[in-house]
Amino acid sequence: MKGPITRIRFDKMEADALTGVRRAVVFLGLGVNAADNKGSLEYRLLNDSRIQLLPDVPDSVVEEWKSQFRIWIVGSAFRELVEHLCLLLDRIFYCTLIFAEPNSKVTFKEFERKGLDKKLACLFKEFGITTELDSPLATFYPIRTCFVHRLGRVGSEDVKSGPLKLEWASIRLFISTPSGEIEFPLEARHVHQIELPEGGAIMAQPLALRSRSFVLGDSIDLTAHELTEILYFAQIWIGQILESATGFARSRGVILADGRSETDQGNDVASS
Repeated sequence: MKGPITRIRFDKMEADALTGVRRAVVFLGLGVNAADNKGSLEYRLLNDSRIQLLPDVPDSVVEEWKSQFRIWIVGSAFRELVEHLCLLLDRIFYCTLIFAEPNSKVTFKEFERKGLDKKLACLFKEFGITTELDSPLATFYPIRTCFVHRLGRVGSEDVKSGPLKLEWASIRLFISTPSGEIEFPLEARHVHQIELPEGGAIMAQPLALRSRSFVLGDSIDLTAHELTEILYFAQIWIGQILESATGFARSRGVILADGRSETDQGNDVASS
């Protein structure tokens, strides 16, 4: 062990990461519902500032602004999710360095500067910490980079190796019948009474792979439902990556009190 800090709080890391997911869920819902509320067209800060930066405009213009606001909300929630996932990996790497033997060839400062995809690869290479969901999760970072540097418009930098691809996995509902499977969409606009054909049964696949591809000039236009699936996927991945980190800790002789934290021998560590 290095130094006096020997209690690794995997439980605190998990709680913080899931808080990030919940923030994205809540803000996504608040923002999308506000954008879809046709009775709300006020865009001026009536209670916060006397400065009016825009002139009065017709309702039709505000409605167009709100459609763009909806897109912005989804993209912002996605970016927030990615930042929280990066922070979780930073914390796992930092804490793993405490009990890892031999020491990693990568310093924490070097790791901290990597993107999500590179962090995943580094944790696997250095410590064998990984999950079966790392491959689709790694596709999040190039999408985030496009949002940050090109406002979500796919540029030549994004497609050097082919179309920009985003992958995730989510629950799949379908109706199984003797003659085949019938897809059952989960979008709210498809809410209706379920009618089963004779001999049919509703089935669920916990993690079915989803994907979107974008080419040069495309705008990344994730739907609110797609992001909801992505947030569901992220929750599952968080549990799996912390299980892998816990397994590595046990392999190094760390005694875990509750499956997420080590016995009390010093100060808590959940972040750098």
